[in-house]
Amino acid sequence: MEDRILETHVIKWMKSVEVIDASKDRFEQAEWQAYTTIRNIFGKNRPNMELLANSCNTLKEYLDAGVKDKVFTAVRDLLKTTEIARENFQAFKELLEDRDFFARPAAIEGASTPVVVPSDTAVYRRVESNGYVYEGMFLGDERVWKGKITYPDGSLYDGEWDNNGPHGEGVLTQSDGTHFAGRFDGLSGNGRIDYSDHTWFEGPWNENGPNGYGTWHYDDRTDIGEYRDGCRVGSGRLVWNDGNWYEGGWNDNGANGQGTMRVGTRTDRGEYRDGCRVGSGRMEWDNGDWYEGEWNDNGRHGQGTQYVAAHQRTDTGQWDNDHETGHATMKWSNGNTYRGTWSRDSRGNLNGEGEYYTASTGKTRSGKWVDGSWKTNWATPRNIFGVALGVVALAFLLGGNWLVAIVLAIVAYNVYEGK
Repeated sequence: MEDRILETHVIKWMKSVEVIDASKDRFEQAEWQAYTTIRNIFGKNRPNMELLANSCNTLKEYLDAGVKDKVFTAVRDLLKTTEIARENFQAFKELLEDRDFFARPAAIEGASTPVVVPSDTAVYRRVESNGYVYEGMFLGDERVWKGKITYPDGSLYDGEWDNNGPHGEGVLTQSDGTHFAGRFDGLSGNGRIDYSDHTWFEGPWNENGPNGYGTWHYDDRTDIGEYRDGCRVGSGRLVWNDGNWYEGGWNDNGANGQGTMRVGTRTDRGEYRDGCRVGSGRMEWDNGDWYEGEWNDNGRHGQGTQYVAAHQRTDTGQWDNDHETGHATMKWSNGNTYRGTWSRDSRGNLNGEGEYYTASTGKTRSGKWVDGSWKTNWATPRNIFGVALGVVALAFLLGGNWLVAIVLAIVAYNVYEGK
């Protein structure tokens, strides 16, 4: 019966070749158990036992010397000598966790007397030193496998250990309530951090907080991107619960650098600094409207050009905190053009004074925008001069001088709001 159990374990052991290669960190945490396993398995008469036993002796030498990277190399080489199917790490893990099997003494073939592997290679101890309190497994003076430590500042780590430091799966709770849960490598790691303000981060971390590419969850928003020592760096994506989002360069204050932001029915692309629009950019509305030019956090600001889809009109002019100001040129798709001042009243109606060119007639007329409607100013110097020329032409006509009357009438027509 015992031989069949051992045979099963040998087969499991030999199936773990490839994943051991890719799981160095997991293997190192159980290296003392790996050695015990090897001595149990290779004490029997199996094919290739001579080669395997030689590797086993090399492994023991490295273990005695405490050289961990060589331990891994020795076990990897040992497994590769079997030249047998490679399935998964689970077989190796099951073998390590078979405590009943490990607890039995094993006779090593060729030895004058049976070699008994004690089951208490690792021991449980409680140690208090300089404000630290550790409770867990020791191998000699080294913390291994699993344990719990309370630091002088009140922080608590409970999990796996190696090299006297957190290594593997564990939980770290800091004195301020910040909660780290995941995989540790010293005070660097990967997993989830829960903060006392109910926000949480998922991804890689170091002792200063998020460090690498990860996701930070807030009550109203989720941030996905690059972090260094707890701060945003490089680029990332902010997604608000209402559907708004930003993607591009960022820092700890928000959008920073070139990026794209979605706000309601509008998409903005351009420059940001500490969460605010700066420099210039482009704003595009879902209804087809767009603006391109200088802006600030209130919207259009400075010189720029906008397109109003409903009126098929392009406006080039000046804005002050998203309000029209100064001078502008407005061009319609039919060729009509306005040049002059512009502004908007509280109801959004256009007001201003300038000249309006009508493409269909070829005429330019002076006037004003009043409450959004164009009002032609007929009493302009040009109009008055044109009327005067018309009166003179009429006088020549009544005097019988047809030729002069016709010439003056043509000139009067062209002057009066002419081409």
